Amino acid sequence: MASVTFNQNFIITSANSAVDYIDLGFASTNKLNNNTTTTSAVSGSSRKAVVHFNGNNPPPLTFKVTKEVTFPEDSHVTLTGGGPNDNVIEGVDDLNNRAVWSIV
Repeated sequence: MASVTFNQNFIITSANSAVDYIDLGFASTNKLNNNTTTTSAVSGSSRKAVVHFNGNNPPPLTFKVTKEVTFPEDSHVTLTGGGPNDNVIEGVDDLNNRAVWSIV
């Protein structure tokens, strides 16, 4: 199964305005609040992302990794997309490495 690997990365969540938080499925990333940055660097592997919306409306959506990447150590990764009408979440670091999670 495809995965996105984080190596001591700060994650900046800048998703669609309807998004409350994103869960990437590993420690320290189970509640990445929208419009925030992690307070410490995180490491782990994500095979899916679950998007939770403001007011739980619509219900959470699950996205699977469709473009895997291993982010280099100490890079900052920005998450975008993930809205109720979006088909993808993208993660891009400051070196332009790109990961994609697509709607299941």
